[in-house]
Amino acid sequence: MKSAQLISHRCVDCGFVEFFVDTQAKPVVTLKTIDDENERLRNLVTKLQERVATLETIATDPGERTSREIESLRAIPPASGDKPD
Repeated sequence: MKSAQLISHRCVDCGFVEFFVDTQAKPVVTLKTIDDENERLRNLVTKLQERVATLETIATDPGERTSREIESLRAIPPASGDKPD
């Protein structure tokens, strides 16, 4: 179904209303189109919020904790067949 902009004129004296449609005009944005765009933007905002939360965690993580985690990884014995450094 095509949609087009509807134009109306109302007489201020008697209240008579006339409606006009320009069939050559570009299609009007429908509520469904707006809803789809809103949903896309909501999803994007959610993903960006998750990324910001991750970056905040990284930025506010104390260096000592990161250092401890790195050292604990170094303490893991090598897998069989691997040569120690």
